[in-house]
Amino acid sequence: MCFWALSEPAVAQDEPAENRSKPTVSIGDQEALVGTSVDVPVEVSGFTDVGAISLIVTYDPEVLQFAEGMDTKALISDVPRDNFSANVVKPGELRIAWFDASGSSPIKISDGTLLKITFHRYAGGKSPVAFAEDSEVGDMEAESMKAIFQDGQVVGGS
Repeated sequence: MCFWALSEPAVAQDEPAENRSKPTVSIGDQEALVGTSVDVPVEVSGFTDVGAISLIVTYDPEVLQFAEGMDTKALISDVPRDNFSANVVKPGELRIAWFDASGSSPIKISDGTLLKITFHRYAGGKSPVAFAEDSEVGDMEAESMKAIFQDGQVVGGS
Protein backbone atom coordinates (compact mmCIF):
# COMPACT_ATOMS: atom_id res chain seq x y z
CA MET A 1 0.00 0.00 0.00
CA CYS A 2 1.41 3.43 -0.98
CA PHE A 3 0.85 6.22 1.52
CA TRP A 4 2.87 8.82 -0.37
CA ALA A 5 0.03 9.20 -2.87
CA LEU A 6 -2.23 10.44 -0.07
CA SER A 7 0.15 13.25 0.75
CA GLU A 8 -0.01 14.79 -2.75
CA PRO A 9 -1.90 18.09 -2.89
CA ALA A 10 -5.47 17.73 -4.03
CA VAL A 11 -5.25 21.03 -5.91
CA ALA A 12 -2.41 22.18 -8.11
CA GLN A 13 -0.49 25.27 -6.99
CA ASP A 14 -0.95 26.94 -10.40
CA GLU A 15 -4.70 26.50 -10.35
CA PRO A 16 -6.61 29.01 -12.51
CA ALA A 17 -8.16 31.93 -10.59
CA GLU A 18 -11.70 30.89 -11.48
CA ASN A 19 -11.23 27.56 -9.67
CA ARG A 20 -9.80 28.97 -6.42
CA SER A 21 -12.00 29.76 -3.48
CA LYS A 22 -13.02 33.41 -3.46
CA PRO A 23 -11.47 35.77 -0.91
CA THR A 24 -13.85 37.56 1.45
CA VAL A 25 -13.53 41.20 2.53
CA SER A 26 -15.84 42.30 5.33
CA ILE A 27 -16.64 45.19 7.62
CA GLY A 28 -18.32 44.30 10.89
CA ASP A 29 -20.76 46.36 12.91
CA GLN A 30 -19.15 48.89 15.27
CA GLU A 31 -20.49 51.00 18.13
CA ALA A 32 -19.29 54.53 18.81
CA LEU A 33 -19.91 57.39 21.21
CA VAL A 34 -21.07 60.74 19.83
CA GLY A 35 -18.17 63.12 19.28
CA THR A 36 -15.46 60.44 19.36
CA SER A 37 -13.39 58.72 16.71
CA VAL A 38 -14.12 55.15 15.67
CA ASP A 39 -11.86 52.48 14.18
CA VAL A 40 -13.56 50.19 11.67
CA PRO A 41 -11.57 47.00 10.94
CA VAL A 42 -11.61 45.56 7.43
CA GLU A 43 -11.36 41.80 7.87
CA VAL A 44 -10.32 39.31 5.19
CA SER A 45 -10.23 35.59 4.68
CA GLY A 46 -8.83 33.51 1.86
CA PHE A 47 -6.27 36.12 0.78
CA THR A 48 -3.87 33.88 -1.12
CA ASP A 49 -1.37 35.58 -3.44
CA VAL A 50 -3.25 38.87 -3.62
CA GLY A 51 -1.40 41.24 -5.94
CA ALA A 52 -3.77 44.22 -6.06
CA ILE A 53 -6.54 45.76 -3.95
CA SER A 54 -8.95 48.54 -4.87
CA LEU A 55 -11.62 49.27 -2.27
CA ILE A 56 -14.29 51.93 -2.51
CA VAL A 57 -15.89 52.34 0.90
CA THR A 58 -19.08 54.36 1.19
CA TYR A 59 -20.54 55.86 4.38
CA ASP A 60 -22.99 58.54 5.47
CA PRO A 61 -20.92 61.77 5.80
CA GLU A 62 -23.57 63.26 8.11
CA VAL A 63 -22.85 60.46 10.61
CA LEU A 64 -19.15 59.67 10.06
CA GLN A 65 -16.49 62.22 9.21
CA PHE A 66 -12.81 62.45 8.46
CA ALA A 67 -10.88 65.59 9.40
CA GLU A 68 -10.04 67.84 6.44
CA GLY A 69 -6.76 67.22 4.62
CA MET A 70 -6.01 63.83 6.17
CA ASP A 71 -3.29 61.72 4.53
CA THR A 72 -3.22 57.94 4.14
CA LYS A 73 -1.70 57.29 7.58
CA ALA A 74 -4.50 59.26 9.26
CA LEU A 75 -7.27 57.52 7.27
CA ILE A 76 -6.11 53.90 7.51
CA SER A 77 -3.73 52.01 9.80
CA ASP A 78 -2.34 48.55 10.52
CA VAL A 79 -1.79 47.86 6.81
CA PRO A 80 0.30 44.82 5.81
CA ARG A 81 2.46 46.82 3.32
CA ASP A 82 3.82 50.38 3.31
CA ASN A 83 2.56 51.38 -0.13
CA PHE A 84 -1.18 51.42 0.61
CA SER A 85 -2.88 54.67 -0.36
CA ALA A 86 -6.17 56.13 0.80
CA ASN A 87 -8.05 59.31 0.02
CA VAL A 88 -11.48 60.79 0.47
CA VAL A 89 -12.63 61.54 -3.08
CA LYS A 90 -15.77 63.26 -1.83
CA PRO A 91 -17.66 63.17 1.47
CA GLY A 92 -19.16 59.69 1.76
CA GLU A 93 -16.51 57.91 -0.35
CA LEU A 94 -13.11 56.61 0.77
CA ARG A 95 -10.86 54.95 -1.80
CA ILE A 96 -8.12 52.54 -0.72
CA ALA A 97 -5.59 51.06 -3.14
CA TRP A 98 -2.53 48.83 -3.13
CA PHE A 99 -0.62 46.77 -5.66
CA ASP A 100 2.50 44.66 -5.53
CA ALA A 101 4.89 46.77 -7.59
CA SER A 102 7.63 44.14 -7.26
CA GLY A 103 5.45 41.35 -8.61
CA SER A 104 6.94 39.04 -6.01
CA SER A 105 5.47 40.08 -2.66
CA PRO A 106 1.75 39.24 -2.62
CA ILE A 107 -0.41 39.63 0.45
CA LYS A 108 -1.19 36.31 2.12
CA ILE A 109 -3.69 36.47 4.99
CA SER A 110 -5.71 33.33 5.54
CA ASP A 111 -7.95 34.99 8.12
CA GLY A 112 -7.43 38.33 9.86
CA THR A 113 -7.47 42.13 9.71
CA LEU A 114 -6.32 43.77 6.47
CA LEU A 115 -6.46 47.33 7.84
CA LYS A 116 -8.40 49.73 10.03
CA ILE A 117 -10.30 52.77 8.81
CA THR A 118 -10.33 55.62 11.34
CA PHE A 119 -13.31 57.94 11.16
CA HIS A 120 -12.33 61.00 13.19
CA ARG A 121 -15.80 61.94 14.34
CA TYR A 122 -19.02 60.04 14.95
CA ALA A 123 -21.92 62.52 14.94
CA GLY A 124 -24.62 60.11 16.13
CA GLY A 125 -27.16 57.97 14.34
CA LYS A 126 -26.51 55.01 12.08
CA SER A 127 -24.31 54.76 9.00
CA PRO A 128 -23.71 51.85 6.69
CA VAL A 129 -20.04 51.30 5.93
CA ALA A 130 -20.24 49.50 2.62
CA PHE A 131 -18.15 48.43 -0.35
CA ALA A 132 -19.13 50.02 -3.65
CA GLU A 133 -19.70 47.73 -6.61
CA ASP A 134 -16.35 48.64 -8.21
CA SER A 135 -14.29 47.32 -5.28
CA GLU A 136 -11.87 44.65 -6.48
CA VAL A 137 -9.21 42.20 -5.32
CA GLY A 138 -6.73 40.92 -7.91
CA ASP A 139 -4.21 38.11 -8.09
CA MET A 140 -0.55 38.40 -9.08
CA GLU A 141 -1.52 38.70 -12.76
CA ALA A 142 -4.00 41.49 -11.94
CA GLU A 143 -6.92 39.19 -12.72
CA SER A 144 -10.02 39.63 -10.59
CA MET A 145 -10.32 37.09 -7.80
CA LYS A 146 -14.08 37.76 -7.71
CA ALA A 147 -13.96 38.54 -4.00
CA ILE A 148 -17.05 38.50 -1.83
CA PHE A 149 -17.68 41.83 -0.08
CA GLN A 150 -19.70 42.08 3.13
CA ASP A 151 -20.86 45.44 4.47
CA GLY A 152 -21.16 46.67 8.05
CA GLN A 153 -22.35 49.72 9.94
CA VAL A 154 -21.55 52.13 12.74
CA VAL A 155 -24.23 52.82 15.36
CA GLY A 156 -24.39 54.63 18.70
CA GLY A 157 -23.17 52.73 21.73
CA SER A 158 -23.04 53.25 25.45
